[in-house]
Amino acid sequence: CYNTGSVTGGRDVGGVVGYIINASIITNCYNTGSVTGSGVQVGGVVGYLSSAGGAGVFITTINNCYNTGSVTGSGVQVGGVVGYASSPFNDPDALIFINNCYNTGAVTGSGKSVGGVVGDADVYSTIKNTYYGGECTLTTGIGSGEGTATKIDAQVEDWAKNIDWYSNSATNEDGSLVWDSAYSWDFDTVWEFGRPHFANFNNNYPVLQGMWSTNGTEVIYWTDTEAQTTLGVDFTNYTLSGSGNSVDDPYLIQSEIDLAFLSWTIYNNKAYNGNVTSSRYFYSGKYFKQTKNLDMSAYYWQPIGILYLRDGTSTSRYFSGNYDGGGFTISGLYTPAMPEGLTTTQQRGYSYQGLFGYVYGYSSSKTANISNIGVAKSVIRGYTYLGALVGWVDYNVTITNCYNTGSVIGNNYVGGIVGLSNASDIRNCHNAGVVTGSDYVGGIIGYIYNPSLLENCYNTGSVIGSNDVGGIVGYAGSNTAITACGVETEQIFGNNNVGIITGFNSSSYFITNCYGIVGVDIGFVGSGDYDNCVWITNVDGNQNKFYKGSDFSAFAWFNQNSCPIP
Repeated sequence: CYNTGSVTGGRDVGGVVGYIINASIITNCYNTGSVTGSGVQVGGVVGYLSSAGGAGVFITTINNCYNTGSVTGSGVQVGGVVGYASSPFNDPDALIFINNCYNTGAVTGSGKSVGGVVGDADVYSTIKNTYYGGECTLTTGIGSGEGTATKIDAQVEDWAKNIDWYSNSATNEDGSLVWDSAYSWDFDTVWEFGRPHFANFNNNYPVLQGMWSTNGTEVIYWTDTEAQTTLGVDFTNYTLSGSGNSVDDPYLIQSEIDLAFLSWTIYNNKAYNGNVTSSRYFYSGKYFKQTKNLDMSAYYWQPIGILYLRDGTSTSRYFSGNYDGGGFTISGLYTPAMPEGLTTTQQRGYSYQGLFGYVYGYSSSKTANISNIGVAKSVIRGYTYLGALVGWVDYNVTITNCYNTGSVIGNNYVGGIVGLSNASDIRNCHNAGVVTGSDYVGGIIGYIYNPSLLENCYNTGSVIGSNDVGGIVGYAGSNTAITACGVETEQIFGNNNVGIITGFNSSSYFITNCYGIVGVDIGFVGSGDYDNCVWITNVDGNQNKFYKGSDFSAFAWFNQNSCPIP
């Protein structure tokens, strides 16, 4: 969460939270607005951070938070991050931890308990890896009480606005690690810096991924004329290296602009070198090869291959070629969140989102293939049919050796790799990102059906939905084979048909040789059948092992639990 507005009050005033108590957690939050209190306990992020105690252990924590706004209090206990950290009943089991936080805003108060990070911290508070500097010219990080914070005299641009400073391996001048690695700053799925064309966005401090799209900033896509003008290119006269005629002589994707050009040709119905079959199957029989890691964070991403224009107008322009990522990554893919109140037609413009939007194999002899590519540090959002790699794969498509570490957020048919797969094969893929949706939500595929194969895939990311939610597949339709797949995650949540491998499986014994190690008490599948599968649940310190089947010849032994997994 974050706040950019001014906050004014009496006592217990904070940029994000005024008063918080009893085993609470604040993580990944920031404030840039001014905070002013006429009383005590005023903080840039939290005014009063308390752990009251009682029966049992109460631990209240604040992790990975920062403040850049001015903090002004008329009384004592004024801090750049927290005004007052206290266990009011002096309970030794009521503890407070402040980890990996910093402040660069000016801090002003009266009395002794005024600090660059915390105004006052009692003996039950532990403050680690915290920093202050910039506009904060105080000489002490903790005004009074327990703990220390490090003053940084260098320019803010050299530390808080520098991504290298947030690395787990970053060190202070004395050689100590900057951060407690147990609470690392996650720039893969949580944080990012503003994009280049948003000048000085958030004054170049880190922001939560995708948040600037809610700040009234104009949405500019890589394929828009505005982007081409800024980049100094004209896609109507653009060329790629290579002939595209074979694996040995492919079209080369050597830059971010090359990839954007490929997207532009399909969206604008201007196939490069006339490579379109039957007016809709773009690049059938053609080959593309990526030659380096690409960072697409400068502009919003227009998926390659579409079924609808962004205004919801119906059209059919599929990617039907062969894309080899060369083992490289594509990072910074962002699609805008769908606004509320849209008509059904307008919602269609936010569908089929991913690196590729719609991939369709032209024929059994001219299949479409996506291979050897990773999507990282990305947020794919929209309405329906969303996957980090592909929103929808349809007939004669093969996806191999691909992965995702970013977030995928939508309503229906949402998957870490593919939103919906029809009559296609997905092999050797994995997801480590968070996948969130409503119906048909899966760690790898949201919905799969109509002779399809899913093989040698695994998921370690959280999967959160409502209906038909699975660690691998949300909904597995008829004639679907899922084999040698695994899930290792703490979170798979849903309301109806929720399972470790699939939420719903309509085919008997088509799930084989799969395993799961999860931190939730759910079944292997939400509905349906399976064979030769094993799984472990770890819930509240209790471990349970389950087996179904008898032929585990395809499994190795997992030594820690004597449980066979692939």
